[in-house]
Amino acid sequence: MEIKFKHYLLIFSGIIVFLFTLSLIFYLVNRAGYVRRILFFPEKFTNKLIGEERYLNKKESTEEDIQNLLEELVYGPMNKQSTLLFPYKTRLVSLLFKEEEEVLYLNFSRDILFLDKEFPLSYVDIFQSVINTLKFNFPGLKDIIFFINGQVPVFNRGEESGQKLEMRYVEDMVK
Repeated sequence: MEIKFKHYLLIFSGIIVFLFTLSLIFYLVNRAGYVRRILFFPEKFTNKLIGEERYLNKKESTEEDIQNLLEELVYGPMNKQSTLLFPYKTRLVSLLFKEEEEVLYLNFSRDILFLDKEFPLSYVDIFQSVINTLKFNFPGLKDIIFFINGQVPVFNRGEESGQKLEMRYVEDMVK
């Protein structure tokens, strides 16, 4: 009886070790296809930017990686403490990344223009958050040029019009 118990214990231990080894292999193989990204969304009550970690599928090109990141940004936060960055139905229409110049051209749908009175962010805040997310995840970007429905938007802040948004690191934004 004791020999049977040891025999079953040995078989059971072997199965556990085999399953652990198999799951470790699957974990290591599948993990190689993902890349860690930080997306920044406004906090519900203060509108300070909160970083949200996500693991996104690694794409073949930088342009596809950027598009994947921006689509996740448009979908919105998973954290319940954060709020949407874009108005409802906004989508990324197109993007073009000129790798030699490190310049990114982004074209959003016209739905971004329909800011609800309860929507907490201005256009400048929305685009600044996009810049922060992109600059944090792709620090080599030199310039980002925005379009809305194929047109270059004009930002108005008080007396300044046509202000060019500068890339700022998150530390500079959240004080």
